[in-house]
Amino acid sequence: MMKPLPSFWPLGLAAGLLVSSSAFATYNTENDLPNRIAESFESAITDGDLGLNFRARVETVDLHNSPDGAAHTLSTTMNYATSSYEQFAALIEFNNVTAHGNRAFNPGMGISPAKASRPVIADPKGSALTRAFLNYDGFPDTQIRVGRQFINLDNQRFVGSREFRQTPQTYDALTIVNHSYPQIEVFYAFVDQVNSVYQGANIGGADRSNISHLFNATWNGFPYGHVVGYAYLINDRHTRSNSSATIGSRFAGETEMAGIMVQYAIEAARQTDAFNNHTDFSADYNLLEVGADLHPVQFKLGYELLSGNRSAGKAFRTPLASHHNFLGKADMFETTPDSGISDIYFLASSTFYDVDFDFGYHRFKPDAGGGRIGTELDLGAWHSFGMYEVGLEYAKFNATSSSGLQDTDKVWLTASVNFA
Repeated sequence: MMKPLPSFWPLGLAAGLLVSSSAFATYNTENDLPNRIAESFESAITDGDLGLNFRARVETVDLHNSPDGAAHTLSTTMNYATSSYEQFAALIEFNNVTAHGNRAFNPGMGISPAKASRPVIADPKGSALTRAFLNYDGFPDTQIRVGRQFINLDNQRFVGSREFRQTPQTYDALTIVNHSYPQIEVFYAFVDQVNSVYQGANIGGADRSNISHLFNATWNGFPYGHVVGYAYLINDRHTRSNSSATIGSRFAGETEMAGIMVQYAIEAARQTDAFNNHTDFSADYNLLEVGADLHPVQFKLGYELLSGNRSAGKAFRTPLASHHNFLGKADMFETTPDSGISDIYFLASSTFYDVDFDFGYHRFKPDAGGGRIGTELDLGAWHSFGMYEVGLEYAKFNATSSSGLQDTDKVWLTASVNFA
């Protein structure tokens, strides 16, 4: 029997929407359509934009006392976006991932059973139709989009496209964005299917039936920052434990104090079981973050909590998130441990000689049961020149003996060229 939504959700949603605001768009369309109006249907097609991107990556994973992993992959993405005609426009995109010389490459999901003992590097070979949507903006202050598309909400902590991986995560959805009221943006998505980073591998579970509703609203009227109210109602037909209702709000902004630009963010959410989830649970998410721009270095100190109580399936989950930028770049916690997890972290970034550097340190503890999980050190350097970009990232996770995890070192060497 399908579970109803929790009884408090309409009240929580209404309250969230009343206080929500943003200094930037909650929903990020990434300017993926040309800003041109065509005089005919034919010219809309012929006067579009062709995009082509190549991204090569070497990723290595070194596990303590276990076989290591390595992948050498090339992601090729090609898309074509039409100009606008009668307020309609469209985009289609294909992605292909190839792998070369990968004797130690385990892409996961049972794709390479002989390499199952090696760590998973989630960049399987294959081709996929990653985006194909029709866009309409003929209604005042409203954008309607239907088809396969990216959905990136806020900082992608709950809903994102996982573009760090060689194949992105996309959504078969109807999305509506409205700006009818001054400084207010309201977003809604009806999601029919989630196409994971395995969508090009042609295996079961790569594309998940996910009849879900995503609500998010923002307001730009508060001088000291923005507040976001959201309700994410996920009905995952493939993985029942992901079905949930998440209601929350976020406040973030920046202000100048004694000549220093100070940033801050606070967020809280409650998650309960819903729809076809057989486990009764409620869990919490909390974030507190403060930063400062001490030119040329920016610093940030934060605390993030995804609660749990050591019972299976009762921890706070983020199944649609872009995971790589949260809880450390080593991606050790894409699925929240049953005991939950807290992360006290310090981040720093700067730019020297056109090279962007970043540093991160994380200290992980379980929410329930006491003890420590481990620590992580993250380093990165990126340089862009024209249509080229190169990057080197390193993550070192040190596990405690009681955590049940292994010491892990990961390295990513990435080079890309973008013909826009």
